[in-house]
Amino acid sequence: MGLLLLAANQPFLNLASESTTIYSVYTTVFGIATAIFALGIWNQTNFGFIGTIATSIFVAVVDSLTLLNVPSIPGIPKSAAGPEILYSIAIIVFLLKKKLEPQKVL
Repeated sequence: MGLLLLAANQPFLNLASESTTIYSVYTTVFGIATAIFALGIWNQTNFGFIGTIATSIFVAVVDSLTLLNVPSIPGIPKSAAGPEILYSIAIIVFLLKKKLEPQKVL
């Protein structure tokens, strides 16, 4: 989706503003980081766990700032900020629960 937003901001299309470009780059970087950290979680590495937690905290903070009308990343729609915060909190709770529960030995 981030790449689509970047493509939509080309000068010949003239469809988006500068804040949309910043949000598009933010979304693209977030998507790439999420994919890398998902591979880390899939391989059960601490890198994937810590990276996902850090990314989720970052997204929750940035979206909270957006809802509070504090300048953060331009272009984040307020309608998306609330669900993103809930999703990030759900991911954090799920990962911490999985990390803290005792491992079953077969």
